[in-house]
Amino acid sequence: MVIDLRQGVAPSRAKNWLSEQKQLEMTSWRHEQRVRERASEIWERAGRPEDQAAEHRRQAAAEIAAEEGGLEQEIALAAAGAI
Repeated sequence: MVIDLRQGVAPSRAKNWLSEQKQLEMTSWRHEQRVRERASEIWERAGRPEDQAAEHRRQAAAEIAAEEGGLEQEIALAAAGAI
């Protein structure tokens, strides 16, 4: 195993770490994009008011968090063979 002394980590471990970081960044970006899109939909349905952007964003984030929680629960149940 070759160790990169500049990083103090073996190159393969550094590559894995970078890959994990990239996945986290992409997941975070996708989540933020979903929140923005949902907030925009809420804004449209509300008649495009100019003074409620923060509330629409909070609502969008709450809706998506609930959906993601339900998805995680469904995945866990499927893994356990319950569904």
